Amino acid sequence: MTRSGNQTGSHATFRSEPVSRSSRHPALRFAGWTVAVALTLGGLALLALQVDAVGTAAFRTVAGRVAPDLTVRRVSGSWVRGLTVERLAYADTSGLTLAADTVRLSYAPWRWRPGIIRLGEAEVVGLRIGITAQETPDGAAVVD
Repeated sequence: MTRSGNQTGSHATFRSEPVSRSSRHPALRFAGWTVAVALTLGGLALLALQVDAVGTAAFRTVAGRVAPDLTVRRVSGSWVRGLTVERLAYADTSGLTLAADTVRLSYAPWRWRPGIIRLGEAEVVGLRIGITAQETPDGAAVVD
């Protein structure tokens, strides 16, 4: 408010100035910007994952935390609808080996629940499974 008009008497005239919308609730404005920036960064990250080199690196990073003995040559496809993993290989210390030329996965992430990932379809091409047996001193084969 600003004081104006006749100030020499028992009264004064006050004029109200309009308050801009953005200054009414600075916390709401900040929250709005925060959401906008988060959505923009999330969208850019999702777009970056569509590039095969970025998607492959991201897949290797996540797989390395879940299954350190898992290797892949290349990952392509849409991270929103499904991926194609090429030259997948797994080998553990017990002698189990798995290899596949191509693994195609289709899914709908909006149907996932905490702890439950539902695949719409999975196709494995060129699957090879190997088990290495160890020989005991008496000549028997043992598989861990």
